[in-house]
Amino acid sequence: MKVYKCLKVERNKTPEVIEIAVNKNDSLYAKVRKIIGAGLIEHVNLPYTDDNKRYSAILLDEEGKLINKEYCRDFIQWGSTDYIAGTFIVIGMGPDGEYTSLTENELKRWKYLWRL
Repeated sequence: MKVYKCLKVERNKTPEVIEIAVNKNDSLYAKVRKIIGAGLIEHVNLPYTDDNKRYSAILLDEEGKLINKEYCRDFIQWGSTDYIAGTFIVIGMGPDGEYTSLTENELKRWKYLWRL
């Protein structure tokens, strides 16, 4: 079983550290779909962390805006301003592009960024 330490961000709530346990018969995306209430998952890369070998990603409802999910947080990246509709997960990414747990520094960074 693999356990991912992630950040769950919900509308009008403080970001929460959660663990997503995935065994060999499960899929991480299936678990995330249940947690955020989504059909299709969209993966959005976030900037590199301090060591430039890891980065983080947001897993969100691809159709959140289309189905009128409520505003959750602003999203500003690479000079573009947008917003995220519905609950989303922030997860770590290793140097080979595999999903990993967020490090303590990453948790601290993203909790601060997505605070209320």
